[in-house]
This record gives sequence, C-alpha cells and structure tokens, in this order.
Amino acid sequence: MKRLISVLLALSLAVTLCVTAAAEGGSSYKDFSPRALADGETLRYGIDVSQFQSKIDWKTVAESGVDFAIIRAALRGWGAEGRLLEDTRFRENLTEAHKYGIHVGAYIYSQATTLEEAREEAQYLVNCVKDYQIDLPLVIDQEFAEQGASYIGRLYSAQLSKQEMTDICNAFCAEVERLGYQSMVYSNPFMLTSHLYPDQLGRLWLACFDTSAKYNGPYEFWQCSATGRIPGIGTDVDLNFWFAGSAAPAPVMRFSDVPSTHWAYLDLRTAVMKGWIDGYPDNTFRPSNTLTRADFVTMLARLSGETIAQAAAGVFPDVPADQYYAASVAWAVSSGIISGFPDGMFHPAEQITREQMAHIMALYLKHIGKDTAVQGASVDGQIADLNAIGDWALNDVRFCYSVGLLNGRDSCFVPAGTATRAEGSTVLARLYRYAHGELEPPAPPVQETPDPSYGVILSLPEVHIGA
Repeated sequence: MKRLISVLLALSLAVTLCVTAAAEGGSSYKDFSPRALADGETLRYGIDVSQFQSKIDWKTVAESGVDFAIIRAALRGWGAEGRLLEDTRFRENLTEAHKYGIHVGAYIYSQATTLEEAREEAQYLVNCVKDYQIDLPLVIDQEFAEQGASYIGRLYSAQLSKQEMTDICNAFCAEVERLGYQSMVYSNPFMLTSHLYPDQLGRLWLACFDTSAKYNGPYEFWQCSATGRIPGIGTDVDLNFWFAGSAAPAPVMRFSDVPSTHWAYLDLRTAVMKGWIDGYPDNTFRPSNTLTRADFVTMLARLSGETIAQAAAGVFPDVPADQYYAASVAWAVSSGIISGFPDGMFHPAEQITREQMAHIMALYLKHIGKDTAVQGASVDGQIADLNAIGDWALNDVRFCYSVGLLNGRDSCFVPAGTATRAEGSTVLARLYRYAHGELEPPAPPVQETPDPSYGVILSLPEVHIGA
C-alpha cells in the first residue's frame, strides 16, 4: 500500500498552520488539484508510512501541521507460503504519531487469495492495533506485487476473477467491522477497472499518482504522490488528501488563534486531542484567557482517565451539583487531591495559582502511587522567592520544579501567579508525560512565557472546556 499524510488546511479551516512545502525537493500538496468538495466535506492533508521511512521525527512532522497518518501495521508475504508479519516500526510510529496529536489509521498489505485469508488478515490487523487508539479506518491494501515491469506473487498467480477479488475485500471489511473498527479498501484505477467491482465496495482510498485523480467513481482519500517530502521524514513519503465528511474526527488544532508557531502548540494539541480541554464555538482557543480552579480540576479529572461519577449535592456549598465541574470536584475530593479552603468553600471561579497547581498535581501523583520526593539536588537555590511560597505547598513546589512540571519565571517561582489556558494545558501535558515515564529532564527548561497580562487580576473569563 502506498503511504498517507495530513496537514490542516489553513484557509478552509481558518487555522494559521503551515501547510508544508516540499522539503529538499520532491512534491508537495500545492502540486496537486483535489476534486471539488461535496457538501459538508473539508479537505485534510496526510501521509501514509511504513518501516521504509526508517526513523520518523513525529514531533517535527506534527509541528509542520500534519493532521493524520495511515500507518502500515502488517503485511502478508507474496510468496507461496504467504506468512503474516508485523511492520517493524508500526508500534513506534503509531505511538509517536498519536503522542503528538496526529489522527491515525492502519493498513495491511494483503496477498489474500481466499475469503478465509481475508478474515485472517483482518483479525491479524485488529490484534496489532487493539492496544492503541485508532481514529481512522483499518485498510486492506489489495494489489499485485511487482518486480521490474512485471506482476508477480501469490495474489497475481491466483488469477482470481473480479468477483472473487471483490469478495475478498468485502470479507476483510466485514470482519474488521464485526470486531468494532471502521474499514476501507485501498486500490488504484487499474485494479478498480480490471480486477474489482468498485460499486460493490464501501469506503475507498484511491491511489493515483497524477496532478489530479483520473478516476470517476467515489473516493474518500486520494494518495496523490509517492515522492512527497515532509519535515521530520528523511525519505520520500506518500502524500494524501482526505475529503473528510461531517462525521470525521475534527482536526485537532482547528483554532484560528493558535498558529503552529505558538510556544505551547504541541502541548495544546495533546490536551485537545485527549479531551482535557476544547475550544470555543467560533473556532478559537483563547490561549491567553486565565484558568479557573474549576477548569483545572476538570481537566485533571479528564486526564486521569478514571470513572467520574455524577456529583451529589453538598461537596462544597459553592459547587452546585448541576455545574459542569461538579463531578470532577467530587472526584478530586474523594481521591484526596483537594480539600477546599478554611471557609469550607472551593471557590471554583477563582483563578488557579501556580502554588495551587503544584499542590494539586503532587497530590494527584500520590493518588496514583507515584513518589513525590524532590528528584536530584535541592532546588532551593534556584528559586529566589522561596519564602513567598505557602508552607502547605512548599515541598510540592520543590518537587514539581525538580522534575520539570513547573518552571521558574526570571529566577522566581511566582507562587501567587495565575495561569492561562495555554500554560495550564502545558503543565498538564507535562504531568501526563511524567505519570507515564515520558517527561524529559527539566534542563534546559521548557519555555513557559507568561502572557502580557501576567500578574494583573482580570475579570473572570468565559469558561468553556467542552463540558
């Protein structure tokens, strides 16, 4: 199968992302003319990859604006034995692509010659992906193996009829869907014309290497080039367009006020992709809006992945049970993460402070069984305003500082400083990585540029976190 890549379309989605031009030669999306969009469709950009792309820098790929990737998970050998094998880089590619907010699907290079083998391939592919989040279809890539200018291999040698080839594709798709996934067929105009009945197939990923797709039938994805160049990938890569309908997963970073150059772009992608926070109906994220205590606890509850039961009345007098954050606050209380203020209140609309974030994150880590002792040498000499930190939060600040969950601001910690939506998302993305053993050491510090409004008490912002 050929490979797939995706970038958010800046104009149609009103997002100021960089739709990547070809890196060091090769083709780019601007070299192609996609078909007209149907009602409700949006144009998305993607890649498909396999072990032949070698090591991929998915962080750089994501920074370029790529929105989706279809990754080869498995293949059947084209020899007589037809052994099923896993792509050697599949798990790494899927994990890293998803880590940086790229929607993913997976495919198998098929050489199935019977309905039983088609179902076997579907089961093998599902077994490969079952432990991962899959956003896009699982695909059968049914094509003849080639050697020079000749077709070879078990599928070609079987000399199947058009109906038999079509039935194999449909058997694969039916088994994938029986197992709970979306399905799709990958094919090219030659196969669709000479070896398949396309009107009997479901969703189609069309391979046609031309400036426009020379195919009159319906298709949802178009693989337009095998010689694309994308930052972060050191080889040629297949370029793809996705004509995404209204039911498709939304582009992760569709926000007009979060360009790919924003200092927190990747962490915001993580927070939005994982459902901790969302934007506003006008396609803005408003990264500079300050974050409330209710917002932060709600995001933390969503990050935890734990079941959050409906809140009962009376957790705090100022937390009505019908508020979007009530269940999250109740979870945090029952988990020993928050206890409120001496006046018995939670103060949900107050802006969260940096020492409060440190305290809450440390208690969350204790809740999931993590050690919160200071890591490495004492950090006291690095924090000029240590005496301004409350005794109740001092050790938590030391810990968060030592592992890189929170950084200083001009040699100070600024414990009473507030946090913006961008800063809160970044801190929780670090917390998630730390909890999963993925946070890099804190030196050099990750940039955490305060907003111009830092230190100014603002009127409470409109709250919208997708509740």
